[in-house]
Amino acid sequence: MAKSPRPLSSMGIKREGTAPALMKRFRLFFVGSTAVLILGVSWLAAEVIAKRYITESMQDLYPAIQSSLTEVNAQIDSTLSALAEQNTQVEHCSEGSHLELSRLVAANRYIYEAAIRLENGAVCTSYGRALQPLPTLNSAQYYKSGKLDYWLQNGKAGSNDDSFIIVAQKSTFVWLNKGILLSTLDLPDDYDFDLIERGSLRSVFSSTRDPISLRTLPPSGTLAFSEDKISYVFENQWPELLSVITTSHVLYQRLRAICFISIFFIFAIISIAVTVGSYHLYSLHISLLPKLKKAIKHSELHLHYQPIVNMTTGKWSGAECLIRWNANGKSVPPSVFIPLAEKAGLMAELTRWVITRATEDYTEHFRKCGNLYITINLSAANVEDETFPDFVHGLFLRHRVPAKSILFEITESSLLNKGKASIILQQLRDLGHRLAVDDFGTGYSSLSYIEELPVDILKIDRSFLTPEKINAPDALWPHIVKMAKSLGLEVVAEGVENERQVTSLRKKGVRLAQGWHYSRDLPPELLTQQYLTQAALSPPHD
Repeated sequence: MAKSPRPLSSMGIKREGTAPALMKRFRLFFVGSTAVLILGVSWLAAEVIAKRYITESMQDLYPAIQSSLTEVNAQIDSTLSALAEQNTQVEHCSEGSHLELSRLVAANRYIYEAAIRLENGAVCTSYGRALQPLPTLNSAQYYKSGKLDYWLQNGKAGSNDDSFIIVAQKSTFVWLNKGILLSTLDLPDDYDFDLIERGSLRSVFSSTRDPISLRTLPPSGTLAFSEDKISYVFENQWPELLSVITTSHVLYQRLRAICFISIFFIFAIISIAVTVGSYHLYSLHISLLPKLKKAIKHSELHLHYQPIVNMTTGKWSGAECLIRWNANGKSVPPSVFIPLAEKAGLMAELTRWVITRATEDYTEHFRKCGNLYITINLSAANVEDETFPDFVHGLFLRHRVPAKSILFEITESSLLNKGKASIILQQLRDLGHRLAVDDFGTGYSSLSYIEELPVDILKIDRSFLTPEKINAPDALWPHIVKMAKSLGLEVVAEGVENERQVTSLRKKGVRLAQGWHYSRDLPPELLTQQYLTQAALSPPHD
C-alpha cells in the first residue's frame, strides 16, 4: 500500500509567504532600479546643462570682448592717421613735435605712448626722449593683421603695468598698456582670456599671470577640457593667433552639482507625484468599482435633467438626462465613474438602470409636462445588444410612456459595430423613438455615419460654439447647420452660455439649445415645477 506523501511543512519547506516575499523583492528591485535610473539620468542631464551653460556663456562673452575693443581700435586708427599726417610735416624732432605728440596721447585714453620715425631715421616720441630701439619685423612676438603690425611685449614677471602692445603702420607707432586694456575687457571673475600662437600653442597675451597651457589644439567653436581648465577657441583677425576664453573646472563642477541636485529633486518629486497619483487612481478604481456595482444594484444613483430650450419662444421643449452619484457623501463626477463602468463592462446595466429610473421620473413628474421629451444617452453596449429594443418597449409599455417622449442619443464612440448598431437603432426608431447624434463634429467620420444611420436630431458639440469661435470667420458650426438642414435634421446647440451665442445661432436658423445661459441640470421635481410655472405664464407654442 502506497504511503501518503509527507506534508511540505514536515520536510522543512514553508509554502506560505513565498509570493509576498517575491513581491516585496520585486518592489525593492523596482524602487532601486528607478532610483539608479533617476541618478544616472540626472547626472547626464546635469553634465549636458552645465556644458551648455558654459558654452553659451563663452559664446556670448567673446562678442562682448570684441565690442569693448571697438573704441580702442577706433583710437588706434585715429592716432595712427594723425601721426602719419604729422610725419609729413616734421623734418626733425623738436620740443614742438614732442608737445604735439603728447597732446595726441592725452586726447586718447587708451594710447599710452606714440612715436614717429622720420625719413632721416630719427624717432620722435611723446615722452620727448629717445626710446629703446623700435621693434622690427624680425622681432619676437610680431604679428600682422591687414595693414597693421603688432608686437606683444610682456613685462617683468608677467606684470601688466610694464607690458605693452605696440601697433604700427609704416613709420608711425602707438603703445597700449596691457593693464589698461584688460580693464576695458571687463572679464567676469570666473573667466580668463588668452591669445595663443597657432603653431606653438604658447600664450602671448593673457589676462592672468597663469596663462593657459594647451597640449593639443582643440577645434574652434567647441568646448575643450584640459587638466585644470575648460577652454573655448575662437578665430580672430590674426592668422597666426587664436583667441581662447578659459574657466576653471571648479565653475563647471559647481554648476554640474547645482544642476544635478535640482534635476534629481525635480525627478524625485515627479516620480513621487506619479507614484502617489497612480496609487490614488488605482485605489480609487479598486474602491469605487464595488461601490458603483452596489449603487447600481441598490439604486443609489440619481438623475438630473438639463432643459433643452426653444430660443425663439423661451419654452422648454425637452431635457437631457444626466446621471449623478454621491458616494459616502462625496460627489463623484461622471468623468470618473462612466469610464470606470465602461472598463468594467457595466455600461449596459448602468444604462438600463438610467432608463428605468427615467421611466419612473416620467410617471411621477414629467407626465404632467405635456410635450416635454427626455433624451437618454446610449453606450456601445446598448446599440449592440439585440435584446435592448425589447427591453425598452416592454418597460415603456408597462408604464404607459409614449415613445415620442423618450429620445435616445448616440455618439460616434458608441458605434464600434456600425452595421449592428444601425439595425438596433432602426428598431428603436420603428418603435417611435427619435434618435439624436450627440457631440457632433468631434469624430473623424461624423458625416459618413450621420448619412447612414436613422437619426432625426443633430447636437452641435460645445467646442464649436465657444465665445472665441461663435463669430470667427472660419467657424465650422454654420456649415454643420447648413448640412443638417439639407438632410432634414433638427439642430440643438450645446454649451450655450451667453446671449451673444444665442443671437448668432438664431441668425443661422438654429431653434433649440441647452446650456447654463438657460438653466443648469435640475432634479426631476424642480424641473417639473419650473416647467409648469413657465407654461402657466405663457401661451402654448409648438
